[in-house]
Amino acid sequence: MTNSPSRRSVLETAATCSLVALAGCVSSEGDGEQSSRPDSATADATDSSTPEWVDCDEVESPPNPADTDEVAPKTYPDFPARLARSSVTEFVTAYERVYKHNEILARERNLTYVDVGRVEVSDAERTDEGFVVYVTVEFGWGEGGGSDDETATSLHADGGSKVSYFVGERALKRVEPDEWKFADPRTTAGAVLRCRSATTTE
Repeated sequence: MTNSPSRRSVLETAATCSLVALAGCVSSEGDGEQSSRPDSATADATDSSTPEWVDCDEVESPPNPADTDEVAPKTYPDFPARLARSSVTEFVTAYERVYKHNEILARERNLTYVDVGRVEVSDAERTDEGFVVYVTVEFGWGEGGGSDDETATSLHADGGSKVSYFVGERALKRVEPDEWKFADPRTTAGAVLRCRSATTTE
């Protein structure tokens, strides 16, 4: 495990400091396109029902913060029309990039930039219920002080996370554990971001 590389130089002001990196550090996970599983780029997931372990009563909305003067929120990608390894990998990569950007924008204040850099899928495992996807994400952001204060301090922070997704025909779940390791989204508490029962009209 190695520390995340600095994504930008420290913002220069009268006084400069650095926030402590978010929990965990960033390491290389190898080629994101490689998988220990047989390639199933043209195969659909076989089960279109909602898994029993997904509670449709606990669906959460993903971060969708208001616009700011310096940083604007990003738009989430459309859910894939057909679940295959290639389409799921592309979707999760784009979705996590937007999710982390918007999460930081909603949480932090006085942001001057948000930079979600590396978003790398290390495995997309096809199961009978859908796909289990493991993705490593690196990010950074900067905060500016008051322009009228000569001693205002600008802050720069870097961080990284290991995030797990379940992507099914009728469900989307995201898990981001505190520890620097992947967690199985089928057995670990997380955010259910999409859920449709078998009787729901798409």
